[in-house]
Amino acid sequence: MSDKKPAVHLLLFAVAALLIAVLWIFGNGRMDRVWEDMQDGMMTFEGGLERTGGTYGVMSAGPGMNLRAGTYRLCYRIQTDAENTIRLVSDNTVSIAPSEVVLDPNEPEGSLTFTVYNETDNFQILIDYETGTYLRVERIDLIGNEPTDNVMTLTLLLLACMVLGMLHGKGKLNREAAATALMLGFVTLMASVPVLKDNLNIGDDMPFHLERLSNLTNGLLSGQFPVRVGGYMNRGYGAVTSVYYPELFLYIPAVMILLGTSIQYAMSVFLIGINGLTAATMFLCARRIFKNEEAGVFASVLYTLAIYRLTDMYTRSAIGEALAMAFLPLFAWGLWEVIAGDRDRWPLLAFGAAAIFQSHMISTLVCAVAAAGICLAFSVRIVRERRVVSLVKAGVCCLLLCAFSLAPLFTYARQGVSAAMMVRNNENSAIAPAQLLFATLGNTSQEVWDPTLSARAIEIGLPLLLAALAALWQAFRDPQRNAKERFALLCILLGGGFALMTTTMFPWTLVDELTGGLTGYLQFPWRLLMATDLLFALGGGYGLTRLAGKKQDPALFGILALCLVMVMPMLSEETRKNHYVYYGRVSEQNLAYMDYTLEGTELLKTFDQTVHTTGDVEITAYQRAGTHVTARVSTEEGGEISLPFFGFDGYAAEVEGREMAVGLGENNRLTVHLPAGTEGTLRIWFAGKGYWRFFDAVSLAALAGLAGRRIWKMQKRRKRQVSAAH
Repeated sequence: MSDKKPAVHLLLFAVAALLIAVLWIFGNGRMDRVWEDMQDGMMTFEGGLERTGGTYGVMSAGPGMNLRAGTYRLCYRIQTDAENTIRLVSDNTVSIAPSEVVLDPNEPEGSLTFTVYNETDNFQILIDYETGTYLRVERIDLIGNEPTDNVMTLTLLLLACMVLGMLHGKGKLNREAAATALMLGFVTLMASVPVLKDNLNIGDDMPFHLERLSNLTNGLLSGQFPVRVGGYMNRGYGAVTSVYYPELFLYIPAVMILLGTSIQYAMSVFLIGINGLTAATMFLCARRIFKNEEAGVFASVLYTLAIYRLTDMYTRSAIGEALAMAFLPLFAWGLWEVIAGDRDRWPLLAFGAAAIFQSHMISTLVCAVAAAGICLAFSVRIVRERRVVSLVKAGVCCLLLCAFSLAPLFTYARQGVSAAMMVRNNENSAIAPAQLLFATLGNTSQEVWDPTLSARAIEIGLPLLLAALAALWQAFRDPQRNAKERFALLCILLGGGFALMTTTMFPWTLVDELTGGLTGYLQFPWRLLMATDLLFALGGGYGLTRLAGKKQDPALFGILALCLVMVMPMLSEETRKNHYVYYGRVSEQNLAYMDYTLEGTELLKTFDQTVHTTGDVEITAYQRAGTHVTARVSTEEGGEISLPFFGFDGYAAEVEGREMAVGLGENNRLTVHLPAGTEGTLRIWFAGKGYWRFFDAVSLAALAGLAGRRIWKMQKRRKRQVSAAH
């Protein structure tokens, strides 16, 4: 029977893979989304659908659509007795090719297949009556690809089945493990309620993160990898958010969009993934530190359903910070291993720190300062047990893993791209101590007059407070505390310290003065609640298992019920919000941010979407796809072209293989200098800097080294097990 099991699992694996292939080949429709009779409901004809005589001009306005990048077909039936034109345009100068079709008087019915190179803003189909005696519009249909959301959902479900089957085949999915997976899956599901629908709610920062996602996708479509500069944000002028706000994990939803999913779906799946990752990492962290399965489950439930974390996810839409919180347990686990556990597990600390850096820089700074303080507090132990080398290894490895991000960051920082606009006064954002003790039933629409109290659910929450009390109760009741209880007590004390720092009781003005204003990058002291959530969940989870004794299951379901009762009002409110990105629409494209711009940039001037020339330069057949531009140029005397996007360092230009000089013009627009006698096809693209590739290779080598080390360790352990068996 045992011989048949591997064959059965292999067969199931092959069937799932075959189903995925069938889905993408046959289930993924092509050109099956139809916008019918657009002339009736989506387009405006002020003078009616028919023009006669010499009343020439553009007849239509609309449909005012936002189209995703892709291929479309325009079908029309238009009666006319002369060669008039249909023109396709958009407000954000996206290249559409071909962008017009000439109407044939002898062929009233026709179609135009065109490509949209990037997401369009306010796409227009303009019927231009230019000549002849009449033009009558009878029908206009637009046909495009239906989003692949359903196909992607089935694919992800089949992949999940494949993973579960593989784990079962290796004997790692026994009954206890299955029960744990069920609980973590349920917690993930409940934490994901606000995104289990078509439309995507817009929290405080969601427009910015959707812009980041579109900017990243734009860079990938432009041929960049890794992406440094996208040509989407700031009304198409582009941004270096990929450099200043690392986007490694944002590639996951970006690839989904490239595979045809809607942006709402891609972001929703990403948020569900953050919740699942959070539940898993906290479980693994607590289970390892306390060597207790139940402690891992308790901690995971508390942390995943922590009100501050969910407020981050949905009310604030602080996606970077929420993602960092998903990796925070790995960082804490790795730090514990290096200081008090198996110091040979320093790669875990390196990976956790690198993952947080690739998620959110402010969280990285908080973790770095906290880790430095903890290491200082345990410095005697670290030196006595010779753990300094492991700490150094972890730090160096983290830097190597992030080298591909650090190199362009230093390049642009040296050239004046700054994040100084992010600095805030911490004292003005500190909260009243009372805020921390609110029970947590959600946000409130009531106007709050006291600036130290927030209408949002920025608080610890009753479940975590009770869990922390359980840990303290057990620690004080036991006269001979063991190492686990002492560690749980330390977690609660540290978590309480971080909570205190979020309040008006902490001397933020003095701290800001002592640090020269550097702490202003924290922006909001209540960010430190992410550390409180982690530590209270970690120590409190163990405290609850000790308090429950042999009645683990009732206690677990009791704390789960309490967590859900406390957070469901807020989750329900976020789910029912009337402010969201409609399904089928792309993200807002008229937003502009001072974040990470070159010195002297004026955002109001980004409304200028025209290409400027000097001298006798002529430019035709201009097409732009993200950060890639092609055009026909000619000049006898020489001159410059000024393009409507920011000229961040790294752009290159050539005409017929001959390199052209690039620079910065008015409002930091990219300029290309054309010498006298230049004629041919101009090509502009973001090439990056040559030395960045070296650091890309360094990061890849570091990642490969960690993977190789892990494989070697596993093989070595397996050999020892085989030897012991014999």
